[in-house]
Amino acid sequence: MEYTEIKLTLQKSISEDTKGIYISDLGDLGFDSFSEEGNLVMAYIPSVDYHKNIDEISTYLKSIPNCNSEMKIVADQNWNALWESNFDTIIVNDKCAIRAPFHEPLGYDVEIVIMPRMAFGTGHHQTTQLMIDEVLNSDMQGKMGLDMGSGTGILAIAAVISGASYVDAVDIDEWAYDNITENTVRNSVDAKISSYLGDASLFEGEGILAGQTYDFILANINRNILLRDMPIYLSRLKSKGEILFSGFLESDVDILKDKAGTLGLTFAKVATREKWYMLKFIKE
Repeated sequence: MEYTEIKLTLQKSISEDTKGIYISDLGDLGFDSFSEEGNLVMAYIPSVDYHKNIDEISTYLKSIPNCNSEMKIVADQNWNALWESNFDTIIVNDKCAIRAPFHEPLGYDVEIVIMPRMAFGTGHHQTTQLMIDEVLNSDMQGKMGLDMGSGTGILAIAAVISGASYVDAVDIDEWAYDNITENTVRNSVDAKISSYLGDASLFEGEGILAGQTYDFILANINRNILLRDMPIYLSRLKSKGEILFSGFLESDVDILKDKAGTLGLTFAKVATREKWYMLKFIKE
């Protein structure tokens, strides 16, 4: 899949919170991967989605004060080389090591091996780390789970390593669909994880997962999709089941809590890493 890269040169004095808001907004516009360095933000979006939303994206970029933007096409092979050259080992709260297959084992009780590809969710982003930390601290033993927006499959893999009996992993990106299969095999959990290409519509009508229910749901996506699809997630969650949301900033927390409350979900926990947040709810 061809991707479009937007390089944003922001004001040098920009705060981390403001930069985080821009990244969150771009996520809502279809960008699914980011890298940051100082006042530079590199945002990546499938080229087909870029052309579909080009007017809206252009209008938003023009609204960012004193911002210079540059666009270029990133070929598949260049993207893979970029990930491999920049993929550093990640340690989550001294409990879990996330590394690529070309890294040496580090001796942690939990080590997840992720081959860096185009798919989002290598473990580097704060939201992924928030979710992994909560999964490792939760009782997953013998439970059936759902990972929405699964990316590389890292959260599904962490859940199975933590004792989950089975996880369905769903993502709209073909790269993610292919990459998760590779990563589940690398971590010897392929017998307990099934990958599906699609979105929440898979659980509606004649969808392939319409009859499935889960003990827990992991959804690391963005605010707008979470708000839109929350009723569908709730319909698939068993009584006393837990649902974890991440992929948003502090300004989105109350909005998501209010929506969850109207659906009957009970707030259980909030966690934050830098400017990003994770919310946990229980279906009473």
